[in-house]
Amino acid sequence: ILWGGIVSSGISVEWAVRRLALCSDWSWPARDMELNELFAMCADIPCGSGGVIFTPYLRGSGAPQWDARMKANFLGMNDSTTSRHMLRAVLEGLSYQADMLVKMHETLSKRTIDNIYCAGGGSRGSLWQQIKADVTGKNVITAEIDEATSQGAAILAGCGIGLFTDADDGARRIFRRGTVYVPDLENHELYKPMLEIYKDLHDRLQDINHRLDYLQRKEPQS
Repeated sequence: ILWGGIVSSGISVEWAVRRLALCSDWSWPARDMELNELFAMCADIPCGSGGVIFTPYLRGSGAPQWDARMKANFLGMNDSTTSRHMLRAVLEGLSYQADMLVKMHETLSKRTIDNIYCAGGGSRGSLWQQIKADVTGKNVITAEIDEATSQGAAILAGCGIGLFTDADDGARRIFRRGTVYVPDLENHELYKPMLEIYKDLHDRLQDINHRLDYLQRKEPQS
């Protein structure tokens, strides 16, 4: 079994929406908007978010470069950068990290991955999943039922009462495909230069992030 995850995936999106779209830090009334509605407002931002890159290390970096002391970073901003650029950059940063995980699994397994299956609340974000498909060049397939944890519990319960032979049997009988996101090959090419820059960021920022982490740990907690 190969495993590798992004430590701060969903929390990066939640953090970005609250800070960049809902103004919760200022106690302003939050609009009742679905994530897809918010993301749709970023769809016209070109691939690469105007040269802005986000590293999704709000809780440290995960695979393939585990480091609990790493910090999230925005890079490449200028006076034309808007909150919409930044929000899209968060989705792109998560997709760059996903690409690194896919390539890690391909290297370890010596197999080519054609499809990425996506479950959980994040799978409902259509722009996020399309960006992931465009960055990785892989099909991103969502589940019709996105509540993976509850579905897994139901499968195990079905095994317990003899409804399914085993977990594999239950998964095969319950799983239904949802939306399939096919990569846009033109966008895939546009993302390649940004992806190469992203791959360099972890090592180049590591010393600075470690020093910042040291200072943060010395600060008195409010």
